[in-house]
Amino acid sequence: MQGRRSDTLIVVNIDKATDIISLLSIPRDLWVNIGDSDNTERINVAYREGASVVVRTINRALGIPIHHYVEIDFQGFKQIVDAVGGVTVCVEYPTRDQNVGLFIPVGCKNLDGVKSLAYARSRFFEEKVDGTWRVDGTSDIGRGKRQRLFTALLMQTAVNRTLADPFRAGTVMAAATSALLVDESLDLMNLAQMVRPAASGLLRRYSLDTYGDTVRGNSVLRLADSSAPVLAFYAGVGPAPEPKE
Repeated sequence: MQGRRSDTLIVVNIDKATDIISLLSIPRDLWVNIGDSDNTERINVAYREGASVVVRTINRALGIPIHHYVEIDFQGFKQIVDAVGGVTVCVEYPTRDQNVGLFIPVGCKNLDGVKSLAYARSRFFEEKVDGTWRVDGTSDIGRGKRQRLFTALLMQTAVNRTLADPFRAGTVMAAATSALLVDESLDLMNLAQMVRPAASGLLRRYSLDTYGDTVRGNSVLRLADSSAPVLAFYAGVGPAPEPKE
């Protein structure tokens, strides 16, 4: 596993009392202690040590209890998107990333697995505003926002289309079985039941407030104090903040 890094870390909170699902992105460059060690690195380094270290790292650094773990690779991601029949993404302006061959005209477009992965991973995201292509200067912050949106859309699409078409449910489950790695206490049928509230559109999306720092010559991110309300909610000791998205 040496050299592996996670591309995306999202913590999902499912409120059983309200059926609201909340998505929280964790920036790849957040500087933390890895696992139970004194070793400090970017949080995505924890991935090369395995799922248990990722869980302990998040719990220690952010105070968030993690009850289940789901992992998917790029090929599996494309598989699941194609199994649900693609995901519709709507944009206000023409959108592109020439590095990955992404282009979405104004309005809504159903993206297949390949295009969906390009959208979610885009690092050179541009929008054409007033006739001029403008690069998203927010880097991983904007990327994280698009990933949260896409994850919410994928969950909602998967639930709605499988409920509407029982035959598709088998296709989606087969894709999920081969694409997802889950912890030993979670089976895919339970996972499907857990995300079923997504059909109603009750989805909240959060990010962590951070600030830039330099450590050992590396540009990293550190948690800002203003992240406290979101972290309190995810730790189960505070109310749900009003989402900014």
